[in-house]
Amino acid sequence: MRFSFKTLFAVSALLSGVSAWAWNTNVSENTLVCPKGAESHDLAQCVAAPQGGVYVSWISWDLDKSFAYLKLQYYDAAGRNVFPDGGIYVCREPTPTWSSGYDLDVTPDGNALLVYNDKRNGVWQAYAYCIDPTGESVWKEEGVSFNVAEDDTCFNPKLCVTNSGNVVVGFQTIVGSRSDIKIFKLK
Repeated sequence: MRFSFKTLFAVSALLSGVSAWAWNTNVSENTLVCPKGAESHDLAQCVAAPQGGVYVSWISWDLDKSFAYLKLQYYDAAGRNVFPDGGIYVCREPTPTWSSGYDLDVTPDGNALLVYNDKRNGVWQAYAYCIDPTGESVWKEEGVSFNVAEDDTCFNPKLCVTNSGNVVVGFQTIVGSRSDIKIFKLK
């Protein structure tokens, strides 16, 4: 079998490309986000940041098995975790052990956007959070509530960042037997 210079160059370029996009030299080795062997972590989501990094969010029951908490980690373009090992808590409000969903997105300037619902006021309400790449809250640390009616139960929030940088949230509200779909423009 005879190899030409073009074949050798193509194979070299392909192999160097694999190592350029792999965070680990062993591509079969995964990056551990939560402590190894930890119980009660679920519903991971990932979103790319414009600086080449990645945000990873998940639901955790590591503080108290009675409640779920929302956590976040940021990995820079080289795959190094920026936040402390195990991520940061975005929401530590009382949330029953099951989740009705949450969502993760990123702003054009690289901040993580999250929507999550909890029962801090005794009723499922949804809150939006904006966290910068250093782990600091850009909006209110307790989150921004976007469900106006305090007696509405709010489920399944989903985020959309428009091409002009607006943040729109869609969600379901339930009052008695009535179920509505609403949207809210945060910015």
